[in-house]
Amino acid sequence: MKYLYTAVTIALFVAPTTTSAFESTYQDVFRINDTTSLFVIEYSFAFSDIAEMPVLTKRNLENTKSDTLLGYEILDDDGNQTDAGETLGIVVADADTTVTNSQTYSTTPGRTEFTLYMLFTTPDTEPEMDYSLQVTNLPFYNSSSDRTFHLTDAELSHYQTPEVEHNDSDQ
Repeated sequence: MKYLYTAVTIALFVAPTTTSAFESTYQDVFRINDTTSLFVIEYSFAFSDIAEMPVLTKRNLENTKSDTLLGYEILDDDGNQTDAGETLGIVVADADTTVTNSQTYSTTPGRTEFTLYMLFTTPDTEPEMDYSLQVTNLPFYNSSSDRTFHLTDAELSHYQTPEVEHNDSDQ
């Protein structure tokens, strides 16, 4: 019985504090007007050493094709990649980081929070459509292993926003 109490005590105090090394914590989209939206994805990484993450973004970049850029796609109603519209995006990090050579450097061990902001605009001549944003490439460099890693496609599936409607003829 003593071991049961010990196990329950450990579970109560340790389990809530254990988290993964990386996670997508928030995904949303804000419709600014009929043709413009702001996609937002927040994520965090826990580093035990100096690490680098991309600040710049590139549309239609396949996974593992860049060690320095965050890749993303705009998806249509059916979940297919589309080239409709124009995008402008950047990744910002919390205050415990510095930016050099288009990379965010985390120089102290611990969890670092990142936010991807992506402005998306479609011409008013585009047909009515729902759009979402999917991250397709998220590299990170870890100095202790001296190599760059990429999240897998399965891991990246959590880095997608909800859909937003553009060019709604009823509005």
